[in-house]
Amino acid sequence: MERLVELLYDEIVRSCECQGAGCNKCLNKFRFAIRKVRAHIPHKYLRAAIAHISKASLKEKLTAFLSNINSHSGLFVYGEAGTGKTYVLCAVLSELLKRGLSGRYTTCSDLVSEVQRGWYDDTVYDSVVAPMVDVVVLAIDDLRSNLTDKGVQALEDLLKKRYDRGQLSLVASRVPLADLESILGDRVVSVLKSFYKVSLQNVQNPKAVTEQGELTQASI
Repeated sequence: MERLVELLYDEIVRSCECQGAGCNKCLNKFRFAIRKVRAHIPHKYLRAAIAHISKASLKEKLTAFLSNINSHSGLFVYGEAGTGKTYVLCAVLSELLKRGLSGRYTTCSDLVSEVQRGWYDDTVYDSVVAPMVDVVVLAIDDLRSNLTDKGVQALEDLLKKRYDRGQLSLVASRVPLADLESILGDRVVSVLKSFYKVSLQNVQNPKAVTEQGELTQASI
């Protein structure tokens, strides 16, 4: 992480028109980038932003969600592989981080692994599970249909606890809700059905990548 912080400092502060003196503009931008790193947003998606989404209808839907988040318990993003789900998830999470909310990005497989390890073990619960439960915004990428029974139970427990607490969960999946219900059970899917829904299934050419390989724009 220290190396990434150095790279971000070079990219943001030392390349600023203040020539590394540290003006308010570049320092605020640097601090926000560090917040995204600490939220575990993948380096490839640190620049993800709603403003970079070029498809007007999708931008409008996401803006509507963000404008009224207190009316929603979460966001469910569906789309096949390559349609830009991770980009959308990270763009929404970044916007909420900008508003001062605490946030965390994780994949479904990593989340289930961590929760299974710590849910019933008091010695690791506080360091492993509690942060996933307590964070205001939790982004869960790549919700899969191949979870074990224990994995489904761990996911169900976590989502239900966050739902009951009024915490915001953002979920992306390549599997439609109708198919998830027969695999994950109605208790998990009943929570997901209450979420604001965005479909990317008809998206074409979703990504524009810079020469450095960082995803900076979604042409969706």
